[in-house]
Amino acid sequence: MGKLKPILFTLLIVAIVGITIYNNLNQETQQETDVEVAPRIGFKAPNFTLTTMDGSEITLWEIEKPVVINFWGSWCEPCQIEAPEIQAAYEQYQDRVEILAVNTSDPNPEQAQEFVNMFNYTMPVPMDTEMAVFKQYRINGLPTTLLLDKNGVIQDLWLGILQEGELTKRIGKLAEEGR
Repeated sequence: MGKLKPILFTLLIVAIVGITIYNNLNQETQQETDVEVAPRIGFKAPNFTLTTMDGSEITLWEIEKPVVINFWGSWCEPCQIEAPEIQAAYEQYQDRVEILAVNTSDPNPEQAQEFVNMFNYTMPVPMDTEMAVFKQYRINGLPTTLLLDKNGVIQDLWLGILQEGELTKRIGKLAEEGR
């Protein structure tokens, strides 16, 4: 019995280490695929396909350059404040960064179109009319913006507007890193 105790103790330690490793690996895999977890910096952004205002379809994971996803609504005053800077960033970086102005929470497409016209949006404007992507990304308020590297990994994420120039600065950094 005396020699059996060290063997049982060693087996117990090996089992605990094995279970811990298994649980950690399983948890990391679940975090990457579980849509119940809000998107976070350092993780791949959930995929989606939406129809744009011009009728074309955009699938996030098919875009082969860094992406900015800006969730907005026409009624949202902070969205209106940041709209000119988003359009200016698109004009400056469109060859190196895709900017998606995802309209969400606008049940009336005419309201969204008025917003797009008012701010002269020329970037793709996917319509999340069912709020599916809004829910998938667990958006808590508008505007919400995510910056993804060319592999679709979230590099930056914020709710609300940034100080003037900060959005363009962050998109410029993303464009440089995407080269």
